[in-house]
Amino acid sequence: GTYIRNHEGDFKCNKERVKRMLADSNYDARDFLILKNSKLTDLNESSLEAYRILFRTTKPDHPWIDLPDEEFLRNIAAWKVDRETGEQGLTIAGLLMFGNFTSIRDFFPNFIIDYREETSEDPDERWVDRVTLDGSWSGNFYEFVRKVLPKLVADLKIPFKIESNNQRVDETHVHEAIREALINSIVHCDLSGDISIVIKRVKTGFIFKNSGSLRLPLDRIFNGGESDCRNKTLQKMFQHIGFAEQAGSGIPKILRAWKEQHWRVPLIKEDREQDSTMLGLPTLSLIPEKSTEELKEVFGAEFDSLDREDRIILIAGLHEKDVTHLRLQQLVDMHPHDLSAKLKKLCYERFLSSKGTGRGKVYGLNRGFLHDGPNSEHLTPQSSEHLGSNSEHLGSNSEHLPQNSEHLPQSSEHLGPNSEHLTPQSSEHLGSSSEHLNLQTWAQKLGQKVSTTKKVDRKTMENVLLEILALDWFSIKDLADLTKRSPDTLRTHYLNPFIKAGKIEIQFPEAQNHPNQKYRKK
Repeated sequence: GTYIRNHEGDFKCNKERVKRMLADSNYDARDFLILKNSKLTDLNESSLEAYRILFRTTKPDHPWIDLPDEEFLRNIAAWKVDRETGEQGLTIAGLLMFGNFTSIRDFFPNFIIDYREETSEDPDERWVDRVTLDGSWSGNFYEFVRKVLPKLVADLKIPFKIESNNQRVDETHVHEAIREALINSIVHCDLSGDISIVIKRVKTGFIFKNSGSLRLPLDRIFNGGESDCRNKTLQKMFQHIGFAEQAGSGIPKILRAWKEQHWRVPLIKEDREQDSTMLGLPTLSLIPEKSTEELKEVFGAEFDSLDREDRIILIAGLHEKDVTHLRLQQLVDMHPHDLSAKLKKLCYERFLSSKGTGRGKVYGLNRGFLHDGPNSEHLTPQSSEHLGSNSEHLGSNSEHLPQNSEHLPQSSEHLGPNSEHLTPQSSEHLGSSSEHLNLQTWAQKLGQKVSTTKKVDRKTMENVLLEILALDWFSIKDLADLTKRSPDTLRTHYLNPFIKAGKIEIQFPEAQNHPNQKYRKK
């Protein structure tokens, strides 16, 4: 009976989702709980010894340095004694940080940590390097970081050195950012269900994915200064050796490093179905030449008239498919109100299409971009309607970064109260016949083919509806007004058969009877 709300409606949660929500409602660190019947022998001695050496190197004057193992573990919250019951044992954080593979598997049978390097040009070679739970190493978080961090930064064309004790030397902001991303995937991972952390190094950047959704809104995460970490005990353990911060500075540090390199802005995405969070760090230029060429093929000479911010917005639409207002704020240095006006202009001029309303509104490249010549009589989408058919993907079922990512979080857009009613500036109005035609004018022109007479053969009506739906999204009321047909007639005899045949798509597929439902040709 539990539902979760997004900007498209309310959706029922399964049992696992409810358990995670209940666990998240408890602000006490879950990783500080005692594991019943756990013992010190469940820990990997070499992992603990390596951690203590790094602890001693990082804090040479600390009073815990010479403590016996059990007392040291208790001080860093890896071992706990319950004063009320007398129960004692390893904490969840202690086992996951230093445990043996078999012991971790006994307590957490669905525990997954995986690193893959997918940089090969050979499509038959799935990865060139991998660190996974194959029984050849301890399988704990500390060893995972020790193994994976050097691999992540190995081929960066920025001077960097890691000594044998894993201590960083002359660390650059990029290396610091990658380390922050790796640690964040661990300390923000949801430990209440199936524990999953997957790290990938791909040809176009890095992907960090962990179980659990975001606990703060995206705008507050990107602004920094706040920390709402799920696993505060693990976070503290990494802080002791200089591998983590607590002040919510991780994402701002990552943004700073990527901005210094003029790389595309990092992307954070929630997958509500899998209840996971992904951080993508693309190492691509903000305005890559290849993307510019691809957009010129779609939009022709019209693309040359766009300014730098317009191009960045269209490139985001090319690579990330659907982007929100907040995401674009991260890419272009503009006031939110000015950005809203620019988006309105790009939609008006048919470079972009939009779907959803308010905060749930997302923008993408207009797949039916219509280029009108002085004597044009027919409106036909460009041949490049389906962009990036061979491009790489980034999403729940995807392995690559950053082409055509799945939808960004629906809650991330922040439009001004009047942003839905912005009108293009006077200088942006359509002028000569060689410019883009007004959408509504053409929709009405197409509708006139059938609206002036009651007797129209079925094939003609189908063609007219599909021509209209190739322009943009239309509600059933819009279509009824344009064709002078009843909504029930259109729905029963045309729209439903179109959907079944795969000729059109609906804006809210999760809720077919959504009050704001709209239709568009595929």
